[in-house]
Amino acid sequence: MINDVNVSHKLKVSVNPNPVKNASIIKVESTCETNCTIRIFDFEGRIVTQLYDGGLSYGSNYFGWKVCSDAGKRLPCGTYLCVASSMGISNFCKIIIE
Repeated sequence: MINDVNVSHKLKVSVNPNPVKNASIIKVESTCETNCTIRIFDFEGRIVTQLYDGGLSYGSNYFGWKVCSDAGKRLPCGTYLCVASSMGISNFCKIIIE
């Protein structure tokens, strides 16, 4: 049996500004209250940072990111993916670091 909450749950991810120079705001919109993980991946599929792992409110949620890895080092210029995952679904947006 399919859980109706999972079927109707949606995430939308966006980054502003994009391209990013020093810092950005990642916006995750959710259709329900849930737990969520937000990770940044390089284009080789490696996790460069886990930005958030916790509760997400209904509607718009904002997360600041200073273009750094989990180790605190600034990431090199290039293309990355921001992936938000919740309740078995994921959505992503492309981030360009200048």
